[in-house]
Amino acid sequence: MDLETVLTRIVSHAVQLSGTDGGAIYEYDESSEEFLLRATDHMEEELINALRANPPRLGDGVVGRAAASREPVVVPNILEERAYAPRMRQMLERFGFRASLAVPLLREERIIGGLALK
Repeated sequence: MDLETVLTRIVSHAVQLSGTDGGAIYEYDESSEEFLLRATDHMEEELINALRANPPRLGDGVVGRAAASREPVVVPNILEERAYAPRMRQMLERFGFRASLAVPLLREERIIGGLALK
């Protein structure tokens, strides 16, 4: 199996187990301090393209905040949360997402990525 298939299965199972509407796995790029989208589940192509065009940075957005704090971050209401830029918040709302959970992916305290469920 290739890495993309494995990551897609992981995010798919995470969505199923959590009862959420969709999810994504990001890989952290240390040189740019950005989280690159690697796999998704139950997300529209337009949203996937927007997430790829606007990768979260360390400390920004729900994934970036989770990684910086090295703890899960819960956003109970995306519409009231400032973690998302207005354009991204509107797009998430348009596709029916209302809440968000991000979990940092760490290896020996080193950030390797993030898992986001919406």
